[in-house]
Amino acid sequence: MPVAAWKAGVWAGLIAGAIDLAVLTGIVLAQGVSPWVPARMTAAMVLGTGVLSPPEAFGAGIAAAALGVHFGLSLIYGVIIALLIQRLDRFPALGAGAAFGLGVWLLNYFVIAPYAFPWFGGMRFAPSVPFLHALFGVAAVGAYLAITARERRAGIERRQLEAQVAPERRRPFERRGPA
Repeated sequence: MPVAAWKAGVWAGLIAGAIDLAVLTGIVLAQGVSPWVPARMTAAMVLGTGVLSPPEAFGAGIAAAALGVHFGLSLIYGVIIALLIQRLDRFPALGAGAAFGLGVWLLNYFVIAPYAFPWFGGMRFAPSVPFLHALFGVAAVGAYLAITARERRAGIERRQLEAQVAPERRRPFERRGPA
């Protein structure tokens, strides 16, 4: 993976993570739930179950841990998505991003969480959870495509020019240039 594509994947993951976090906050507020509930659940992945209560209270260390986990995973997933879609066109890439997000949801909530993080079990079938994961994948793809648009366009234009140039015809063993 070229360095530019890797960097674009990092940025795409961080941008998608910010979008995902903003939408998650809106969803929990619309449901009348404190935004610190999902933050504490996320922070508990690294700080332990002791941070799960009181669920509605703010804690700076808990918020920092939750943001670290959220954006750390977003960064990793952004790079993985960049690897998967770097040669795809826009619409197949967006579909791959949504599928990737749903795959992460299935893996996290049905394979990993029941054993490692059982406090996520109650959210397994909430409609917002797969939606947020698919949204993350689509947002990461959109960000990646926007970041790499100039390079992708230059590559397409270069390939079109190369296709228009007729191959040089010469006889075998013919010398080029001055002798």
